[in-house]
Amino acid sequence: MKRFKKRMATIKVILMTLEDSPYHWTPLMKKVLKSSTPWIAQSTLDWLRREGYIERPSRGHYFLTEKGELLLETLS
Repeated sequence: MKRFKKRMATIKVILMTLEDSPYHWTPLMKKVLKSSTPWIAQSTLDWLRREGYIERPSRGHYFLTEKGELLLETLS
């Protein structure tokens, strides 16, 4: 259960960070790593991208999709 809570918190941090504007990978990870481990942060970012909650139009640049906005509303 502890791992699940940590993963959900990481999802929320990533989505909230991307809510206002697109982010490059390094500043995004610096924010996420304040409350998560590197493994959880990267695997969560990959999962969010695969599921269509965030997009990466070019290498290292991430932004929130409409689907991601709906998930963020649900988590808030």
